[in-house]
Amino acid sequence: MAKASRLEPGDKLEVWISTGEAEGDVWAASTVTSIDQGEFSVLVSEWADLDPSDPRHLEAYEEGPYLLRDEGRDWRHRAPRSPGVSVGESVEILLEVEGDGDVWAASIVQSVSEEAFTVLVQEWANLDPSDPDYEEAYEEGPFDADDEGDEWRRCAAPSGAGSAAERAAVEAVLEATSGLKRAGISDEDRRQWPAVNEAAEALYAALGGGAAIATDPRLVGDWELIGCTSQANQLKRGLTGLGAAPFTGFVALHWSISGAGGVTVRETLDFFGKPVILNELRGELLFSDDGRSMREGYLEADIGGQQKSPSFKGAAATLEDSVISSDGSLRLGRWESGGILVFRKMGSGELAAYLEEQLLPSEGGTYIGNPTWPGPVERTK
Repeated sequence: MAKASRLEPGDKLEVWISTGEAEGDVWAASTVTSIDQGEFSVLVSEWADLDPSDPRHLEAYEEGPYLLRDEGRDWRHRAPRSPGVSVGESVEILLEVEGDGDVWAASIVQSVSEEAFTVLVQEWANLDPSDPDYEEAYEEGPFDADDEGDEWRRCAAPSGAGSAAERAAVEAVLEATSGLKRAGISDEDRRQWPAVNEAAEALYAALGGGAAIATDPRLVGDWELIGCTSQANQLKRGLTGLGAAPFTGFVALHWSISGAGGVTVRETLDFFGKPVILNELRGELLFSDDGRSMREGYLEADIGGQQKSPSFKGAAATLEDSVISSDGSLRLGRWESGGILVFRKMGSGELAAYLEEQLLPSEGGTYIGNPTWPGPVERTK
């Protein structure tokens, strides 16, 4: 009886099937349909997703019974497959809507694990709130790789990489920022500002306005500051001003933006050349009426080694003319007090890997008692 608890209807398996064809015996993808006293049946779907014109196509069919004790010989658990999506990616999920039947609803990937992901459904969130169909974005999931095509599908790739002029402008921005030592926030980097500004303005021109940032689903995810020509940020050596303290210097700034409009910014600073300080600010995003400017309002922060620092009374910053390149790799914005900021979209898990490599907390700042940070450690690099 203990073995029976290992399987439930809906579990994904592979069963050993003799095809009688050139393929011979194969492990075929299947789903448990019923279980009864140590036996179970499955729906074999190995060939059901092939094009109907493919001679190997076969509608899903039932097989069984199989014995639980024959695991490894007649059946086996299917190895989990990664769904192959990233946080911030646009997908569509199949929903049953009253009055409309089945609808493919525009959604944004909210979280990803090794085997599954959840989404934020935004199909009706961009309608006018007075519209009877309006509905705030909400979470759905989880979905896995086996659900693709039936319960979710990928969106068509954007027309894409943009024009030849835009692609050249993106390359020019990457080249101009590649020579910066501290993303533009240092006296040495300041000499490169004219080249960064020129390349960024050329990209602005090539984009021709681009999509409004407020409704661009690609904003969700992690972003790294790679270029800054803002005098205000340069004088503060970062965002908080602590990078200008003696023996301290700016290292990096990373933004994490959620589909629900939350924003977390992590400022990494070095002390005597070692990146050991992380200040974290948490808040929310607001957008201008035309959807092209975004205001970051920070409500709490772990700063200077203090959790929810009592000296932090809130902060806000506005990026005007915010826009994302057609290929989704870069984001531009004009700092409200002058200067341009250039951000690079980070891949799934890239920020987490950076924090782990630098021995920095995955959540919160570097304060004693942070459960995601081992505390001050001796560094060899």
